[in-house]
Amino acid sequence: MNSNRYYCQLFLKACEHRFRRSPQTLRAYRFDLQDFEQFLQAQRIQILNAVDRKVLFDFAEDLNSRYAVKTVRRRLACLRSFFRFLAEEGLLAQNPFLDFRYQLREPRRLPASLSLREVAKILAEAYRDLEGTFSAAGESCALPPEKRPPLLPGSLLFQALRNVTILELLFACGLRVGELCVLRISDLSLQDLSLRVRGKGQKERQLYLGDREVPNLLCHYLALRSECPSTDEECLFLSRLGTPLSTQAVRN
Repeated sequence: MNSNRYYCQLFLKACEHRFRRSPQTLRAYRFDLQDFEQFLQAQRIQILNAVDRKVLFDFAEDLNSRYAVKTVRRRLACLRSFFRFLAEEGLLAQNPFLDFRYQLREPRRLPASLSLREVAKILAEAYRDLEGTFSAAGESCALPPEKRPPLLPGSLLFQALRNVTILELLFACGLRVGELCVLRISDLSLQDLSLRVRGKGQKERQLYLGDREVPNLLCHYLALRSECPSTDEECLFLSRLGTPLSTQAVRN
C-alpha cells in the first residue's frame, strides 16, 4: 500500500475509534485526504516527510482557486489535524503546519441584478395591489381628511401606496435599502425634484428625480403620510406600527 495512503487510513481509524468523530466528519475527512493525496501524486511527492510549508502553500493556493473559502478552511483544518496526529505518534519528523499561515482570498462577487422584465413584473404586482386597495376603500378616499376615518400606518391603503413609492424610488434612483430607510422628509425637495441621500460613512449625495411619476407618487404618499401617527415625525417611510421602516421589512 502507498505509504501516504497508509498514514491516511491510520488517521481515519484513530478519528473513528479513539477520537469518536461522527460518520459525517469521517466522510468529510476521507474526501479531504483523498484530494490531498491526489495533489501529492501530481507533484510527485512520495513521502509525507517531504511535505513542507511551500507544499502546503501550493496546495492551499490550488484549493483557493477551485473552492469556496468555507471549503478551503475545512480542508486545511483536516490536514492540520492529520499532521498533528502523525507528529504526536512519532510518524513524522516535523509537523509542517507549525508556523504555517495562509491568507484565504474571498472571491469578489458582483451583486445580481434584475432584468427589465423582472422589474416590470414586480412593479405591475405592486400597482395591482394599490388599485385593489383603492377600490376597496371606495368613497372614503374621495372625502377630505377631516371627514375620513383615521388613517393608520397599518392600513392596507397606506402600505400599498408606500410599497409602490418605495419600489419606484429604488429602481429610479438606484438607492441602497439602507439609504432608503434613513431618508427624512426634509431630504426631499419636490420643488427641485431632488433627494438628499446619506450613504456609507455618512457621505451625502444629491439625486434628481427626472421621471415625473416618482415625484407624483411621493406627493400622494406624503399626503397620506401626514395623516398617520408615528414615533418619528421626520421619518419618510413608516412601518405598519408607525415606526421608521427597517431594512429587514423592506427586503421582506
